[in-house]
Amino acid sequence: MAVHRLMLSDAPRMNFYHAALSNRTVIEGRVVVDVGAGTGVLSLWSVLHGHAKHCFSFEASPLSSTLQQLAVANGAGEDRMTVIARRVEDVIEEGPDAFVARYPWLAVAGGVDVVVSEWMGFYLVHECMLPSVVAARDFFREVNALIASQRGSSGAPSVKPVRMIPDHAAIYAAPVNLDRLRAQSFEGTYNAAVNTPLSNSKELAPLNFGLLGQLEYEARMSSGVNPLVDVIPPACLLAAGKKILEWSLEAVTIAETLRLSDMSATFAFDASHYDENTQGLHGFVLWFDVSAVGTDVTGSSSPPLTLTTSPHAPPTHWKQCVLQLDPENGWRGNDILIPAGTKMRAQFAAVCEDIATRQYTLTVELGDDEEQDE
Repeated sequence: MAVHRLMLSDAPRMNFYHAALSNRTVIEGRVVVDVGAGTGVLSLWSVLHGHAKHCFSFEASPLSSTLQQLAVANGAGEDRMTVIARRVEDVIEEGPDAFVARYPWLAVAGGVDVVVSEWMGFYLVHECMLPSVVAARDFFREVNALIASQRGSSGAPSVKPVRMIPDHAAIYAAPVNLDRLRAQSFEGTYNAAVNTPLSNSKELAPLNFGLLGQLEYEARMSSGVNPLVDVIPPACLLAAGKKILEWSLEAVTIAETLRLSDMSATFAFDASHYDENTQGLHGFVLWFDVSAVGTDVTGSSSPPLTLTTSPHAPPTHWKQCVLQLDPENGWRGNDILIPAGTKMRAQFAAVCEDIATRQYTLTVELGDDEEQDE
């Protein structure tokens, strides 16, 4: 349960989804599908705060029984919320006819209106949950098409569209030097801990326990773990971040979510980011945004909602990911020295060869600035 407590305590995450699902213009009177519902908070928000007509909550883990209890405890009975304790892929395999036959009232509603999911992982796609969400999107489009065809109206049947929450996603990258991470998050943490009792004294000299932070940092860097997941201070960035991928989640395909290979950017190493005229390049930090465009079915618009995991924003449980160029000993000074003003192009890739493993291989290749970003 610790991971669920962590996610429920993530204020930026919770604020984004609550704002999207309590928007009655988008949710009220509509049928919602929650893929990977977990504790069911998104399902309950859609039903109780957004006034959805009904929510199908897919949760295949043993938590599904608790989810059902939470629904009842919060006043969302079976007439408002259906917990499906199965993988969405298993329901898809049975086909849209079986789903409509199991829930005949759905035909009267015209089908499913919204698919919501909190599928994001580190660097956006870690754990490879997005293909399941895309498969659900496509399946419920088929369900809606089947319902439209069964209505037997003259001319081409009007198929209800399936809206996605979130509906856009993007990945960003920036070159980093991790010296300030060591100074602030490791050395600084030890110094703050031992000197807190001295905060009311002006006579006692503070202790310097930064060496312990250096030792912990060295052990972590020598562990070979790559990418490094941590809250990266903005001061670590050697150049402005660049968007390297953008998806419409209403159009992206499963194949595209498994092979992210067309991701590149040119970075200008800005002297304003440097303490000296050269600074070591330790790797590239990755973060992501997702958004939900604030438009209803009539086309009326409002500002989009955005959830960002940028180093410049309040931290989330996703933190940021650093693809280290030399994870074992780069911090000791065996750095790639980049003079201020240099332009460097980086090509990134994240590839999942076998969806059953739910694992991606991340790579970055460096080259000269031979072409300009679009």
